[in-house]
Amino acid sequence: MKKTLYVAVLLFALGNSLYAFVGNPWMVDTLSNPAKLFFSGNSVFIGEVNFKDNAGEKDNPNTIMQNPSLNMEVSILGNIAGLNLGFTSQMVHTNTKGNYMAYMSRHMNIMFAYGYKYFSIGVNLFLSDLRYRTAVFNNSIPILSFFAEGLFKEYVDMPGSVNTNLGLSLIVTDGEYFGFGAYVPEFFLFNSSNSVFDSEKLYKSINFGISFRSPRYDSNDDLIPFLATVNIDTLRILDSNKTVTVGVDLSLILSPDMYISFRNILDFYIFQSEAFTFTNDRYFLHTMSVFFDSTRFRGEVGVDLSPSVYRGESKNVPFFFSFRFIL
Repeated sequence: MKKTLYVAVLLFALGNSLYAFVGNPWMVDTLSNPAKLFFSGNSVFIGEVNFKDNAGEKDNPNTIMQNPSLNMEVSILGNIAGLNLGFTSQMVHTNTKGNYMAYMSRHMNIMFAYGYKYFSIGVNLFLSDLRYRTAVFNNSIPILSFFAEGLFKEYVDMPGSVNTNLGLSLIVTDGEYFGFGAYVPEFFLFNSSNSVFDSEKLYKSINFGISFRSPRYDSNDDLIPFLATVNIDTLRILDSNKTVTVGVDLSLILSPDMYISFRNILDFYIFQSEAFTFTNDRYFLHTMSVFFDSTRFRGEVGVDLSPSVYRGESKNVPFFFSFRFIL
């Protein structure tokens, strides 16, 4: 039975940062570190749809959709180069009358990678913008209202929101059990007003990740039915304000290319001038999800649980689901 190369270092690939609107929106795993392209194998076309909303928000009269956000991605990826196009539409509730602010973010990511055996380096050019408009949600037809208001109305450009980032990354792995990755997403920044090379921003934007995985095969080269993966990512590791994400996947292996996983993710938000505590929503978030993965399809559904939810003080539980098709 042929063993496949293991590369699980996915900066941004675990944790709530994958689903946040601010910063890079949802992206396919490879885009979290362009150096991973080298290990991707055959060229593929990927289509992906992600949706997220909040359940149980007290101040919003719309009980079906609270603060909905929709992301769609298309990618063409090979082991040397890749192209990704996508957009994210989000509506944020502003008052009890059903008024919203609607945001639209578009991006294009051009990636290149080169490597040898278990080492690779990558570079990417990421172009993005952000637009906004006011919107009124129709509670009687919430789904149609979301698409009409969020996708088909005219937006206004947000000043200074057009950016182009040049990023650099690398991956080192033993090919089976361990991986290490680093990514500098803001090596050089161009925005709508000027071009900036800021050495301080450069080192503060460094992201770092390590990953460990249990063996997939036993001593007889037979597939082991259970797999455990631990990922630890630190976003902006040299900055005084950073995010540390610990993710644990427990998987039931159905075949070499098909599995079902239960994922637990702990996000720790660390601020220089503030004392960290597990009881404050500002510093900690727990994400749980279940996903099915195969060579042609991936589906995931999950929830974000804050400390106030665990204490019974809040019913605001963001949920998400995503689908990915690979050709």
